[in-house]
Amino acid sequence: NDTAIVTADTVKIRSDNAGLIFRRVTSENDIAKIQYVNANPSLDIGADGKNIRFVNQGSYAESMRITSAGKVGIGTTIVIVTMD
Repeated sequence: NDTAIVTADTVKIRSDNAGLIFRRVTSENDIAKIQYVNANPSLDIGADGKNIRFVNQGSYAESMRITSAGKVGIGTTIVIVTMD
């Protein structure tokens, strides 16, 4: 059975295909999502035309960024190199 549990600080979704979709109040088209797809299997992380940033848990300092142009930077917030 698919279930969703929401508490004060956690959202838990139990499903073979589940996703969290984030939309801005001012634009339904401006979205980001985290989605698990069992059929692939894959964990998809996407942001419509936005950078995707990875931060460390302790200080929330940025540790990696993938720009909307597909460039990747690790240990820097200034991304100028495209990875091949």
